[in-house]
Amino acid sequence: NVTNCQVLTSHCMYPNPASNFVVFEVDLASEPRGSAIILQDITGRVLRSLLVSSKEQQLVLDSREFAPGTYSVLLQNHGATLETKKLIVRQ
Repeated sequence: NVTNCQVLTSHCMYPNPASNFVVFEVDLASEPRGSAIILQDITGRVLRSLLVSSKEQQLVLDSREFAPGTYSVLLQNHGATLETKKLIVRQ
């Protein structure tokens, strides 16, 4: 549900906590260059990288692939991390 979307400046994700899937909505200020949404575990290990190919894009991740817990979600563009958020996965 978009009304429960956690909004910062460049992307939002919902539902959070997630049990089956999580939707990422990206709205970049500039054209994407090396842009990605990156999911990391608590140790910083990259578990998944989703390519962002346009300034406005919606991406869906199957959260059932991941163990219950807290993960970091980073939005990167032009070699810089624009935002970092926490994602909670529940089964």
